Amino acid sequence: MDHPLPLAASEAAVLTACGAGLIDVAVAFGSTVTLDIPHLVAARGEILALIGPSGSGKTTALRAVAGFVRPQRGRIFAAGRDVTALPPRARGIGMVVQSYALFPHLSVGDNVAFGLAVRGVPRAERRQRVRECLDLIGMGGFETRLPRTLSGGQQQRVAIARALAIRPPLLLLDEPLSALDAQIRAQMVDEIGRLHARLPDTTILYVTHDQAEAMTLAHRIAILNRGRLAGLGSGRALYERPPSRFVAEFLGRANLLPIRCLGWDGARGRLAVACGETRFELATPALASWPARMLLCLRPHHLVADGGAPNRFEATLRRVHWLGAQQTLAVEFAGTLLAATASASALLPPEGARIALGFAAEDASLVADDA
Repeated sequence: MDHPLPLAASEAAVLTACGAGLIDVAVAFGSTVTLDIPHLVAARGEILALIGPSGSGKTTALRAVAGFVRPQRGRIFAAGRDVTALPPRARGIGMVVQSYALFPHLSVGDNVAFGLAVRGVPRAERRQRVRECLDLIGMGGFETRLPRTLSGGQQQRVAIARALAIRPPLLLLDEPLSALDAQIRAQMVDEIGRLHARLPDTTILYVTHDQAEAMTLAHRIAILNRGRLAGLGSGRALYERPPSRFVAEFLGRANLLPIRCLGWDGARGRLAVACGETRFELATPALASWPARMLLCLRPHHLVADGGAPNRFEATLRRVHWLGAQQTLAVEFAGTLLAATASASALLPPEGARIALGFAAEDASLVADDA
């Protein structure tokens, strides 16, 4: 591993107070770089979700923090300590993986106590911590049960209790719910949220493919793509103001239209843009310079069948799907197929006819075309 560069005093102060951090970390397997993160820090007590497509580097980042992957360069911090050179056992980190990894021949109590026994914790203290952790996850009284007698959700709770038994300041969760069915997964998301509320100083790095899990649980979300950080922020901020085309398309459905800038009205805080021959006004902060290639990003629920909306235009209605509370529309505008919405009671023209659509200036955003 390359010799780490000294940290600036201000950065060192931040890292000694952080829950977890990757600073200029690169991981490569052979000649293939799978992770290249200049700066990613989770605050103490924060839930930071890592999401991205398969192969984006999520699990590699988690394993690097845990110590199971050795970076070619950079520094890794856990609970305010530089743990880059420490073996996994010495990092004091709890980790839960998708497969539960419970010992089938050990009881629930012995599974939870395993990490404590390895660390030489006295038997009486081990029993007390096992009871505390099982009570914490709502499984008090299950100490003598074997893993094969438990449901998938119960087994995952035991895996979490085992990770918590060593009282780690940092908990790593790697796709912990992906093997569960949808109903149990939703219940477990709520359980993890309640668990963190009772352990507010515990930092959680949460890897998932499920965007709804990330949106529900995490204070912030880190979106990875090809081993690099593509976006970082609250779920709402990333959804409403995505920084790039990749983030816009990855995090929910997005309508993306190529536009050109016409001018900025500083007094009104409006940017005039054009898509083909149609002019729109957007509420967006002033920029020193606008990217050469820009896209107008509209989420489907912001694009509504409403001739009175501020940014009004006409499109061709291609398909209508009734979904109870609303209707979803597929419309064609400027050679692009867009998704829009209408109320369940709205009277729509027949498919193939023209339809008036609109959106508010505040509901659109601009993204760089990084495709």
